[in-house]
Order: sequence, then structure tokens, then C-alpha cells
Amino acid sequence: MRRYFFLLVSIAVLLSLTLPSIISGNFTFVFDMGRDQLWTRNMVELKRPTLIGPWGSIAGVFFGPLWFYLLSIPYLIFNGDPRAAVLLPLVSNLAAMIIGWKILRKYNHPLAADFFAVLFGVSPAIVGLSSFAFHANLLPLATLLFFIGLFNFHQQPTTNNQQLLTGLPLSALMASLSFHLEPVAGVMLTGFLTLFILGRTHLLKLRVLVLAFFLFSLPFLPQLIFEFRHDFIQTKSLTAYFQGKNPSLMGELALDQRVTERITKLAGTLAHSLFPTEFTSGKWIIFSAFILLTVVFLKNKTKPNDDFSHYSLLFTLYFLLFHYFAYTFLFPAELKNWYLSGFIPLYILSMSLILENIKLKSRAHGALIIIFTVVIVSISINPVDRFFEIKKPMPPETLGAQMEVVDWIYTNAVAKSQPFAVYTYTPPVYDYHYEYLLWWRGTRKYNLLPAEFSYRPGETSYSQYKTEFMSKQWKPEDAKLIYLIIEPDSLEKRLTGWMGNFPKATQSETKEFPSKVKVLFGSI
Repeated sequence: MRRYFFLLVSIAVLLSLTLPSIISGNFTFVFDMGRDQLWTRNMVELKRPTLIGPWGSIAGVFFGPLWFYLLSIPYLIFNGDPRAAVLLPLVSNLAAMIIGWKILRKYNHPLAADFFAVLFGVSPAIVGLSSFAFHANLLPLATLLFFIGLFNFHQQPTTNNQQLLTGLPLSALMASLSFHLEPVAGVMLTGFLTLFILGRTHLLKLRVLVLAFFLFSLPFLPQLIFEFRHDFIQTKSLTAYFQGKNPSLMGELALDQRVTERITKLAGTLAHSLFPTEFTSGKWIIFSAFILLTVVFLKNKTKPNDDFSHYSLLFTLYFLLFHYFAYTFLFPAELKNWYLSGFIPLYILSMSLILENIKLKSRAHGALIIIFTVVIVSISINPVDRFFEIKKPMPPETLGAQMEVVDWIYTNAVAKSQPFAVYTYTPPVYDYHYEYLLWWRGTRKYNLLPAEFSYRPGETSYSQYKTEFMSKQWKPEDAKLIYLIIEPDSLEKRLTGWMGNFPKATQSETKEFPSKVKVLFGSI
């Protein structure tokens, strides 16, 4: 049991840092999350499986559907509760922690395994990714398995049948599944995998290559069917983008800007893997020290014949270099932070091996490493501030704040016993998050739906199958009461324009919530 002590404690810590906010609803629930819940609802309630996932940044191109199918599991178990969706990234990152710990112990690095579990469990980046439901938050597990597959192939390129799936085919599958989680990351993993294969063609057996290609192709089957059914819309959109005829991926940077922006984002991801945001201002120092220690360790290994450490650190350096040059010269758009989520377990794995190496040098070094680890844990958990933290109102983008608004509207409307309509002003325009919550709370708790709920009267085109989930009791024209949900926005002119949709509304009262969301309500 002693060997599992740090792993179990780290699991408990990660759960303690995430579950309270998940249960209370104090996590981000906005445009993307609302859309995903609506699409999952449509699949489950209408029994209409989808062949594609969310739309991508390139117009006409979609993610793979894996994320929606994964979301359907907590949806079914917890009756559509959006808090349950957050369990997917939480469970995924717990799995990454356990797998990373096990692989380090397997290759005789028990001390590094414990460092990995501890650093992973308190990592601000991992805590953040485990605290809201977003497809890219599953990249840490996919990237870690991608690395393990390549290491297994490196160690035993001529595997037997029992080990076949844990080598190159595993990496191919993870690269392919990443297109379902974040296509940009999927492209990069595929490019890295291609270079890896080209450099080792002399070691490849035909059955390994065939299986790897098969597993890589398999996750694309739904999208391939979609292409045949819809006149190859994604293929045409991609072709148009590369021809400059599809203006997507806005925010393109000039080459000289990309040279510095890419390294800044890579350094920031490393810093946030270890420290909270307020400490990441020293990302250049942290990144430089990490690179220096990695190079020094590669030249001066403490353990002889330590192939795993050597490969892990070399892999991380090659992975960094590949992504830096590929993003700089082949990807003109601004780099989004979530594209790099898969780097987090690689950073922590490498850091754990470095810490183990330093600690084994001498007792003095060991004491310094223990102090360093305790400092990181203390800064990340921040127990003093957490204990004395003054409870603040949830901001408007959180599920808890939105549920407070929705529950108040239902309670107020039920007391008045009249047909009512709800319209939402939100800066992204489309009110997917409130649309889902009004439907979910209405059907699951109040057994009632508004006569109409949308971002403006008569608008249903922006939400697929919306008419299937509208009130069967009332029609939009039956509404006698109106509730206007208004999220905070600095552009007053835009809000004034939206209010023009309701010339017949007679405002009688205003309800303002701690989140700064307002509800104007009255008769029509």
C-alpha cells in the first residue's frame, strides 16, 4: 500500500480542487458548452446519431463526433445535468495521472512516478482543464498515450501479437482521435508521427504499418460518410481555404510576430503546468531552466542504461522543436492556448525525471528538491487563501449564476400562472447556454416550458431541431409575460439594437443578480 501513497493522495487533492466547483456550478458554461449540450440532447432524445462534431475554425469543416458521443454517457447517467459533462475531462486527466505514474514505475523510476503524481495533481493547468467541459481538455491523455506508443515501438519495434496495439498503432489511433478533440493538435500529431515513421522505415514490419494505418483511418469513417452524403463539403471548404477563397482562421500573424508568439505560448504552457497564473510572469526563466536542465540531464545521466529517461527528455525536446517550427512556418493564425494542452503531461513527466535525477545526486540536492516540490504544491493549492477565502458572487459566464437566473424566472412565472416567453441577450448573440438550461430545468424540475425561448422573437434557425423541444402547451403568440435576460456587455449600442426587438413589451420591473445579469420582466 505504501507504493500507492503519493498517487492516492494526489488523486484526492485533484478531486478536492475540482469537485466543489463542479458540484456548485462555479465553472464556465458559455457558447461552446451550451451548443455541445444541445447537440448531445438532440442525439439522445431524438435518437439521431451524428456523423460530425462541432464546427471548426475553418468554415465548412467540422470536428469528428467523438466528443458528442462521450458527452452522451454522463447525459444518460445524470439525466442531462450539465455538471456531469465536466466529469469527462476530470476522469480523463485522472487516467493520465495514473498512466503516467504507472509507466514511470514500470521503467524503474518510482521517485519520478511520485513526483509526477504530485505535480500533476496540483498543476493549475490540469485543475483548470478538469473543471469545465471542453473537447480539447482531453488532449493531455491522448498526447501521453501518443508518447507511450512511440516509446514502446522504439523499445521493441518488432513486437509480438500481444504487444502490437501498444506501439505505433496506439500512437496512430491517438493522432487520429485528436482530430475529434482539436483538429489543429491532430494535424500536428499526425505530422510528428509521419516524420517518426519516415525516420524508421527500416524497422517497420508490414503488419505494424497496416494496423497503424487502419487504426488511424477508422475514426475518420463517420466524417467520410458525411462527405459522401453532403457532396464533399468539408473537402471543398479545405481546398477553398488553401486557395485563399475561404476567409477563416481570423487573426493571422506576420512571420516575425509568429517567431516570438509561438515560443511565448510554449513557455507559458510550461509555466502554467507548474504555477498559478499570477506566477507565470517568470515563464521565460522557467522555460530556460527547463531546457537547460533537460540538456544537462541528457549528457549526464545518473542511472546507467536508462533508456526511458533519455528517450522521454529527447522526445520532449523534439516535440517542442517540431511544434515550434510547424506552427511558425505552416500555421499563420494566432496560436490558441488549448492547442497546447497536450504538452502538459510531457512537461510534467520530464520535470519529474529531472527532479529525481537531481535528488539522487546527493542528500543536499535531495533536500533542495523536497523544498522545491513543497513550494510548488503550496503555491498551487494555496491553503491559507482557500481556508480564509471570502465567497464571491459567481460571474455571469458560470453555470451556477445562470441556473440562479433560470430558476428565478420559472419560480416567478409559475406564481403568475400565465404563458410567458424568455429572450436572452448575450454578447456571442446565440444563447445556446441559456436555451439548454431553460429546456433542462423546465423539463426536469418545473414540468413547464416557456411559450418561446430564443435570442429574439420567432428565431429558431440557429438551433438544430429546436422546434422539437419547444412547448407543446403554448404557442409563442400565447405569451402574456416576457422575461428579458441581459448579460453584461460593454457595447451599449449593441444592447440598444437588441432591445428594438421588443417594442410591445411593457417593462414593469428589473431584477439584478449578484452576477450582474439583469432580467427585465413585464407584460406584453
